[in-house]
Amino acid sequence: MIKLLFLQIKMVEVSCFYVHYNRDPVNFTFIKYDNFMKIILQKRKIIIKIENLKNYEMLYHFYILSLLCTEDTSNIYKINDIINEKDFIYAISTQKFWKNLHLTYYYTPIILEKNQFKNPLLSKEPKKETGIKKQNKLLKMMSNYYYNGHIFNPLYYIDIFLKFMIDTVDMEQIIQHEKMIYILCCIRGFNKDIYTNIMKFIKV
Repeated sequence: MIKLLFLQIKMVEVSCFYVHYNRDPVNFTFIKYDNFMKIILQKRKIIIKIENLKNYEMLYHFYILSLLCTEDTSNIYKINDIINEKDFIYAISTQKFWKNLHLTYYYTPIILEKNQFKNPLLSKEPKKETGIKKQNKLLKMMSNYYYNGHIFNPLYYIDIFLKFMIDTVDMEQIIQHEKMIYILCCIRGFNKDIYTNIMKFIKV
């Protein structure tokens, strides 16, 4: 039997964008520090300065999507086995895109791809960026997923997300507006299409 223990620790932010497939799901994890961003795609990991993230347009947009989909970037799940309480792993609570068709109505704990036995919210900030060679390997993997249709243009997912939010309007939507305003502050000046779409949504 599995027990979920909810931990609340603030300092580092963790977000996740996840596309479900029965085989080879796509899992982007972003761990944001004060000055650096740790990015994990499947088993590959890179570290770049936050100010440089905007130089990688598609990767930056997937980061925005991770913020939209993650339940709370300042919290993480500790998944614990009741039979053996010493064995546990960490997971991020996020809404998944189901085979690029629709967004799930519920949040799911997604297990960390790397260092799943360590709490990322307690991790120390990196001191330097990953070398260009390793950065290019992750970017190439992302591009391969895109060109073979495993993932789509981020604007496609944002459109699905906005339609989902409009279709499920209730009192909780007020809380979501605060989240959207935060996202808006993050993306202003980087992509006019995304900025315009979210502005229209906020004004609904």
